[in-house]
Amino acid sequence: DKALKTAMVFSQTCNQYIQQKEPWKKPAETTIYLAINACATLAIVLWPFLPFSTEKLFDLFNLDKKKQNWKSISKLVIKPGHKLKKPEILFKKVEV
Repeated sequence: DKALKTAMVFSQTCNQYIQQKEPWKKPAETTIYLAINACATLAIVLWPFLPFSTEKLFDLFNLDKKKQNWKSISKLVIKPGHKLKKPEILFKKVEV
């Protein structure tokens, strides 16, 4: 419970950072670089909770899931020039 709540706080903080920087309005390579790495970190943290979705994310980021672990959480695993795959939707919208 605490681990998932902590991951969500990290996710919200990252989202606030991206919203504040507004990379869709002006070029912001650093913001996008940090956002992608934050997503990679979130994928590692959320792997026990959402294994199928995080494995899809590792695939989209061209990351070997076998090399992603707790030790790489604090590292920027996606380096400049890293090739990402074409983005796709990870979660389907739930209609009420």
